[in-house]
Amino acid sequence: MEQEAEVIQPLTEANQPELKFFKEVCLSPPMNFPEFPVPIGNAGEHLEVLRISKGPWKYLGNGLFHALESLLKSMQPYPGDPTNILQYQGPQFYLMQISDEELVVMDMVLDTDDLLSMDAASNPNFEIGLWFAELWSETLGEQLTPKSWF
Repeated sequence: MEQEAEVIQPLTEANQPELKFFKEVCLSPPMNFPEFPVPIGNAGEHLEVLRISKGPWKYLGNGLFHALESLLKSMQPYPGDPTNILQYQGPQFYLMQISDEELVVMDMVLDTDDLLSMDAASNPNFEIGLWFAELWSETLGEQLTPKSWF
């Protein structure tokens, strides 16, 4: 059985609503966006430039939070940690700012969230390991001693 050849309709606004969109968005004059020093030709180009400009920067995150996460990890084990916590290779701590004044310290192993003030976190004299150990010793009802922490 012989197939009939498909008839291709010419691109017109009547049968291709995409053509109207293409003309309005992609063929519009260049626009000035405050985040870029040069005019951007169209919406698609704007999205591509945004994607490129964010690039690997979006994965860098907040340096203060990364430093605090590393400090917490380096001061293990804490009261209540499993006995084999030092063999755990995954990320245990994650810090996330939830307001201008507070951030949350998430322990992925114990599945806990604890609030920490931004003032304390940004203070160079703040000892986050001691803070976390004291917090957990209080939670567990134990007295914090060097033996219970180290």
